[in-house]
Amino acid sequence: MGSGECSYGLAYLLLNNRLDYFWVLLIFATLSELCVALSATRTIHTKYGDISGVIVTPDNRHLDAVEVFKGIPYASPPVGSLRFMPPVTGALWSGVKVADRFSPVCPQRLPDISNETLALKKMPRGRLEYLKRLLPYLKNQSEDCLYLNIYAPAQEEEEENKRKEEEEEEEKEEEGKEEEEEEVEEMKEKEEEEEDEEEGEKEKEKEREEK
Repeated sequence: MGSGECSYGLAYLLLNNRLDYFWVLLIFATLSELCVALSATRTIHTKYGDISGVIVTPDNRHLDAVEVFKGIPYASPPVGSLRFMPPVTGALWSGVKVADRFSPVCPQRLPDISNETLALKKMPRGRLEYLKRLLPYLKNQSEDCLYLNIYAPAQEEEEENKRKEEEEEEEKEEEGKEEEEEEVEEMKEKEEEEEDEEEGEKEKEKEREEK
């Protein structure tokens, strides 16, 4: 993935969030030269399977790295008997799914900008230039398009280790609480047994006295 794909992905996310077009265009133009360094992400465990993506490091000390996961299926492909039906939970997968490529977009009619003179009568030049960069990514269309592109702040290794340690401590605390609860239950059971034994002894003594 080059800088062009990186800028497209971020702008694509903003478009889906329905931000004002001018600001999307401005952000897109600003980011197009920033995303240059890539590396593999940590492995994320989900109930559907494990995924890994890429870490995008902007060439700007004021911007933090971002974890990018592309083309993550969130439902079964809406084709065949599932066409026009509500989304159905997707299939599970084994191993680690490398989420580093965009999946097809849903079928849609794209603006015709082949005739620039005519296109400029309908839109500003800024939008035309933006569409020139964006439309190539929208040509791969399919009904099989129920996928997510996820962008999240990259977690530093120290923060990740700290998070794991905290999770381990929480697990230990929970285990400790469970052990304490078990001990309390055992003590209650012993007390009940002792009380039963005492009552049994008392009944035996009464029977002896009556005899």
